[in-house]
Amino acid sequence: MNFYSSDYQRHISWNSLWPCLGKEIMKTQKLKLILTGLILVFLAACAGEKDDSQDNTKLEEFITKLETKWDTDEGKTWLKENWEEMQDEYQLLSEELEPNWDETQLDERWNAIKESVAEYKDDVKDITLMKAVYTTIGMSSVDATMEMVTKENVAQIYKAFVDEVKENKDEYSKEDWIEIESLWERLKTRSDELKPMDDAETVAKIAAQKSRYIAIKAVNRPTAETE
Repeated sequence: MNFYSSDYQRHISWNSLWPCLGKEIMKTQKLKLILTGLILVFLAACAGEKDDSQDNTKLEEFITKLETKWDTDEGKTWLKENWEEMQDEYQLLSEELEPNWDETQLDERWNAIKESVAEYKDDVKDITLMKAVYTTIGMSSVDATMEMVTKENVAQIYKAFVDEVKENKDEYSKEDWIEIESLWERLKTRSDELKPMDDAETVAKIAAQKSRYIAIKAVNRPTAETE
């Protein structure tokens, strides 16, 4: 015989089930919290990847801009004049790269531009230096004759030539010295064509400049670097 009412039995059944339901609810809440945390971590990682990608893209766009400039004479001149600023900007963009980003390819492209600009700067420098030597003599080009050298101005031209070489002696490369020596021999040949010199003072002045040139060449040509 059942001495308990149906309401009382339901009350007992509910009380016995409540602990189990409570545990299930707690498990569900914990699972939700875990899932929410994972989602937040995933979203943060995606956001970080997007930002890093943007930084990487900035560097690639920067290098592409430099490569495009290098394709024109005007761009080469611009790069030569602004190269220090370009190096600073490259360094800044490199520091913003994703830590695990493989920048080998971008490094290769950057180094190629850097080497090209360095060579271009050296070429321009050599052209400027040698142009000054030719201009000192009065020659407009490498192929120009030395007919402008006369008995009246030969001593003056010798002195101007040696003065110019002395001023830039530390800047010349081995190739520059070869060209300078060739030009010097042409000047000597021209002065020989003007003999006999009527003025003993002119002869003495030329001899003095020859001695100066030999001394300068002896010290600086052997130590000049190859281009």
